[in-house]
Amino acid sequence: MLEEEKIYQIIAKEFAGEISDLERFQLEAWKKASFLNQNIYLTLKRAWHENSVVTNPSREEKLFQKITARINEDDQPEKPKPLYLQSTRKKNFYGKYAIAAMIIIMVMSAWFLQNMQTQNNQKAVNPAVAFIEKTNPNGQKSNIHLSDGTVITMNAGSRIKYPAVFPKDKRVIELEGEAFFAVAGDSKRPFTVLSGTLSTTALGTAFNIKAFPEEKRLKISLAEGKVVVNRIDQPDEERYVLNPGESIEYNKQNRNIKKIRFSPESEFAWKEGIITFKKASFDEIVHTLERWYGVKFIVQRKKVIKKGFTGSFKKKSLEEVLNGIGFSSDFQYEIRDKTVVIRCEDYRIK
Repeated sequence: MLEEEKIYQIIAKEFAGEISDLERFQLEAWKKASFLNQNIYLTLKRAWHENSVVTNPSREEKLFQKITARINEDDQPEKPKPLYLQSTRKKNFYGKYAIAAMIIIMVMSAWFLQNMQTQNNQKAVNPAVAFIEKTNPNGQKSNIHLSDGTVITMNAGSRIKYPAVFPKDKRVIELEGEAFFAVAGDSKRPFTVLSGTLSTTALGTAFNIKAFPEEKRLKISLAEGKVVVNRIDQPDEERYVLNPGESIEYNKQNRNIKKIRFSPESEFAWKEGIITFKKASFDEIVHTLERWYGVKFIVQRKKVIKKGFTGSFKKKSLEEVLNGIGFSSDFQYEIRDKTVVIRCEDYRIK
């Protein structure tokens, strides 16, 4: 695990455009380690964008002095551990790295002091909020009943976190993976799901979210009611309102969002034990089957797969599914306990 001081140095370098490939790998690993890390990163990124840093040295110097003055105003009896962030461009002290470093110090200091004050004010009044975290291993699905009456059907290889009892003004949960939400109506407490980069909010409705970390796209599909979707790191930017039959697809690589129509029969089929593929690449097929059946694939490839696979399998065994895909894709397989070995001379799926 990276030390706290080190990870903030890496974040500052990313904002300044000075991050190395190794540091980017370390940053991504840190973000994936917990929902808290993701929220910290998004908060810092939002603060960085709001300050609209430019390359004009005089404007950067003014911003640097402004941030420094704001930090010095926080004359509190207790302060968090200082962060010593050093730029690789020492000649340009007022460059983007210095600005990014100071913004991180400012935001984390304010966050620490605010949380400390809030905890001190509420400690004697409210007991600590108890959170529940549930994880489905590969090969296992489950139904979860929340305290407000909401029912969640969670897919295999998924994780969810929520408070044991929701507060009076909101209902917020965190999801990694895929789940279908049948949300209990409550006009005074919006229901919000945080999944990766996107936030989905509803009052009372039914929708599906597919947000597996290893997949290139995040998808939110509405079955009934209405939901509002927006980026967590840009809450004031464009919001997307979904009506039944509409979905949002977010591309993690280019950060593009598009609204499309979908077929409920295929989109929600996983709840009924049906595996559905639509022009799926071989990697997508492997990831889906690993989660669905709780197995590990070893793929011995020789050529690139060139054509997507479309098909569905209702409550079929792993062997039956592999026979169906292998018939049209010309590959052989061997199942060894919880391991599947794929062999082929010529792949035709991409």
